[in-house]
Amino acid sequence: MAESHQNNVSDLRDVIRLPEYLVQNKDGLWHGEFNGYRLRSTFQPIYRRGDGCTLDLEGFEGLVRPIASGLDYSADDFFSSVSPEESFVADWICRAIHFRNFALSGGGQRKLFVNISPMNYQQFVDSAYDFKTTPDRLARFGLAMRQAVFEIIETDSMDFQVLQDVVAIYREMGASIALDDFGSKHSNIDRMVALSPDVVKLDYSLLREASNRDDVGKLVRSLIAMAGDFGSEVLVEGIENREEFDFAMSTSALMLQGYFLGTPSPRIQMVPTKLDVRNLI
Repeated sequence: MAESHQNNVSDLRDVIRLPEYLVQNKDGLWHGEFNGYRLRSTFQPIYRRGDGCTLDLEGFEGLVRPIASGLDYSADDFFSSVSPEESFVADWICRAIHFRNFALSGGGQRKLFVNISPMNYQQFVDSAYDFKTTPDRLARFGLAMRQAVFEIIETDSMDFQVLQDVVAIYREMGASIALDDFGSKHSNIDRMVALSPDVVKLDYSLLREASNRDDVGKLVRSLIAMAGDFGSEVLVEGIENREEFDFAMSTSALMLQGYFLGTPSPRIQMVPTKLDVRNLI
């Protein structure tokens, strides 16, 4: 078993270094190619409450858009086609194109939120290779670790100690940690307290219910306030209409994201740095 594991680690290192997984387009942007899919980056703006009636651009979330045989697929479609043995590399490719395209599209000093599944690190005891090379890879494109916000995706099969270790390593490197889908599935209060994330992203399904039901709205406001009391900033994502936006603004959440505020785009130069909430329709 030990010899097999070492071979897996060596194979992983070789795969990550192979250039054919990352392809630079004629327009300068990068895409990934894996498992029959072409993987593109898009970026959705994230806004922070400003003074009065303004929202200030905080950063972006990198979202993968897979294409196969000329058809668009969801990220879930792509990752469901990936075997457990391939998931580490697939996850890495998505982050790689997001960071590269973010820098090339004028991300500047703003923050970039990217997904990471700590479950992938359970496959390899020696995950230090990926950790150690992350700051250098970002620096090659003029980015710093303080700009990276790693969104933790949890599963019920995840070793919680591995999760804590991954969070600690990235935080020591200067990155921020976000807990995704808070209030749903496996992202619960106990894990929030144990991980002490910098950002908590409220699950969008709670926003749907809260904007339509007063009793759920009261509960969600309390949940958001509690996360703030534990030192995490709350980001409400998935805002798609004025009703959901108004509810989000009625809470103590500091950051907002969703199609109502900005659609994902492969380039970010045209995204407004400020929004006047009175003009949103």
